Amino acid sequence: MFPKFRADLEVSQYDEGEGKISIVLKDPIADKFFRLSVYEYLFLKVFDGTKSLDAALQELKAAGHFYSLEDARLILDSASRLGLLLGTPFSSAEKQLFIKKYMDDAQRMKHFASVYFLFIPLLNPDKFLEKTLWIFKLFFNKWVAIFIALLIPGAIYFVIDKLDVLEREFLFFFNLENIIYLWITIVIAKLVHEFSHAYVAKQFGRYVPEMGIALLILFPCLYCNTTDAWQLSDRKQRMAIGAAGILAEAVLAVFAIYIWHYTKPGIINSLAFYLFNVSLISTLIFNANPLIRFDGYYILIDAIRTPNLVTKSRQYLRHIVMDKLLGLAQVQNNAKTLREKLIFGIYGTTSTMYRIALYAFIIVGVYTRFDKVLGIVLASWAIVTFVLMPMKNGVSGMYARRGQMKPKFAGFALLTAILVAALAALCLPLSAKSLYPCYMASSKTQKLTIPLMTMVDRVLIREGSVVKEGDLLYTLDTNELELNLFKKDTESEISKKKMEILLVDEKYKSRAIQKALDSYIQKEEANLTRADLELAKNGIRAPFDGIISKLDLSVQRGLRTEKGFVVGQIDSDKDRVVYGLILEDELYKFHKGQSVKVWFPIGTGLVLDGTVESIRMYSQRELDDSPFSSRFGGEVATEPRTLEQHGKRSGSSRKNADQRDVPLTAVYVCTVDLAGKGTDVPLGITGRLVVPYQARSLLSRAVDELVKTLNKEAFF
Repeated sequence: MFPKFRADLEVSQYDEGEGKISIVLKDPIADKFFRLSVYEYLFLKVFDGTKSLDAALQELKAAGHFYSLEDARLILDSASRLGLLLGTPFSSAEKQLFIKKYMDDAQRMKHFASVYFLFIPLLNPDKFLEKTLWIFKLFFNKWVAIFIALLIPGAIYFVIDKLDVLEREFLFFFNLENIIYLWITIVIAKLVHEFSHAYVAKQFGRYVPEMGIALLILFPCLYCNTTDAWQLSDRKQRMAIGAAGILAEAVLAVFAIYIWHYTKPGIINSLAFYLFNVSLISTLIFNANPLIRFDGYYILIDAIRTPNLVTKSRQYLRHIVMDKLLGLAQVQNNAKTLREKLIFGIYGTTSTMYRIALYAFIIVGVYTRFDKVLGIVLASWAIVTFVLMPMKNGVSGMYARRGQMKPKFAGFALLTAILVAALAALCLPLSAKSLYPCYMASSKTQKLTIPLMTMVDRVLIREGSVVKEGDLLYTLDTNELELNLFKKDTESEISKKKMEILLVDEKYKSRAIQKALDSYIQKEEANLTRADLELAKNGIRAPFDGIISKLDLSVQRGLRTEKGFVVGQIDSDKDRVVYGLILEDELYKFHKGQSVKVWFPIGTGLVLDGTVESIRMYSQRELDDSPFSSRFGGEVATEPRTLEQHGKRSGSSRKNADQRDVPLTAVYVCTVDLAGKGTDVPLGITGRLVVPYQARSLLSRAVDELVKTLNKEAFF
């Protein structure tokens, strides 16, 4: 039987640049790609199952292609090992049975892993893309690219200018009222991403067979099948298809930054902030990340001209384990050059570690934040799929070839040294600290109220005004009070005169007594009005030195107020205290008298020493207008809830008369005494509460967290 080049292989010609051409073969059965030189491809395609090696060399020589016998045998051996030829020792029944078993194991692993990576096709968009391609070309051209490039410096400047806002304005808008808007935003961003891939592929004449939903570790997202791009000969075109989605989301992020910068706090501002974070961060972590098979991976393999990077890297690592440690030479070394050894070794190691970390992070996140049972199921599935089954296959394979093993001391010594170094790094004590949001406040505050029912005349302050004790803040209209006082005095005098007239006649004595009583009551009412008038003439004055921290902007000249109406708040500028936010799960890290540090974004960073003075529950009422509320960009996730009975509303509470911020999880607040320091720090500025811990190793922390979780959970 003579060798035969497989007729089912799909062939494409690649332009590598600088006049270099390579041939890429796609194996439709194994779904793998192979890159050959033109020299190798011309040699292999001669074999049709009827020619020996000598006959093939003679035919090639007659056509003007010369191959040495040594080169010919090397090419044949390599191609047969890769499964590109039939009728070779590697296509024997024994070898094919081994390959079939290997493929079945790989397919079984793929089936088990599909719970983490599941693709559901929904539609064939090719005709739609073809009809609407002109719209894509209209908006995506060099002129639009120049316009976007001009916007980028401004977007970068806005982000840098608001770094202090970014530090505290986390992705907090996850409440039931706004979650629908968030999902719509995500869907729009991902539609733009996937259609960008599809349109660029269509622009290069490629067929786009399907679009659908992918469940990536249970997280739904959209996907577009552009695998037909492998047939493009220009690798720059393939890289453009891979980068299209990333660039489209970057453009979305630029526009979102401008919207976020120029809009006031509200749903549009929050969604813009969320959109540019999703577009940038998720793109960097997933789509642009070459360590998993997304856009960044395919861009990388084209950039370094190394197809099947994942498969080759894993095979190279298997070769190192089998050959360098166990002395089994049955796993082929596919790294022929130093460059390939470095690429396969570095990529194989980093991608494996990244996938392990990613699975662990998501499983822990599902367990702690979503559903514990589902987290345990996912963890069990991952251990079986990615640990136990590969170990079983590896151990069974090594046991079957145990007689051929020749363990190498040098390899085991190097592996032992690496493991010891890694264990030492895990056991190395490291200092640690936790950061919590905090803000500077005054320990001496007082509401500013209008003590009587009257009208406001003038407002002499604004929010942030610095005032001294006794300074006039509001003047009140006295006209109405003066008129009321005149009426009361007049009525009292009239009643008094009537009483004197009635006393002349003895028979009207009882009526005279009643008039005397009326006169007395009216006189007392006049005295009360006179006291109110004195209050009104005195105005509303500052009770102590401080800063106007809150002001009801609805209080203007002519506004009639009720008695006790709250118009603002004054905070002492000298008496300082820091409020730090603590989640319920981390309450155990704090105790009264604990030494902490407080950091504020002033200059290069201002650090103050303090002591925890008290710890208490953070009430719902305190969240109203608090910088901790997510409505103002704070870290406490809240949602507005309607209050059925809340009494009289005044001041800022009247702005949202029927709603109040309610925390979604239990939170606590601690007060930190600065011992008179930080008097020059602006009130209301947010910062970070730094809680240092005793130096401990990463291993001990992980064990403690595991023990703590097991102790507090009831599984049965």
